[in-house]
Amino acid sequence: MDLDDLQAQIQDTLSLFADVESAVQARRAQIDQWNATDRQKERLHGELEQVHQRAHEILVLRLDDLHSQLMNLTMLGPSHKS
Repeated sequence: MDLDDLQAQIQDTLSLFADVESAVQARRAQIDQWNATDRQKERLHGELEQVHQRAHEILVLRLDDLHSQLMNLTMLGPSHKS
């Protein structure tokens, strides 16, 4: 993978972070406006937070991997592939 590919993948992953955050905010607003008991809303918020945390963890791991690849590429040069 070359530098341009890595940079594009990093940008794509950062874009996914933004998409996840927007989706979670929208879903929180939907839950808050839903005609349900506070207990039901709290349960849904808890479930949403679990999904949000898992998505966040996956994206952080992906960025960590891309960062490692970027460091290898820039420190070792393009002739050394990981």
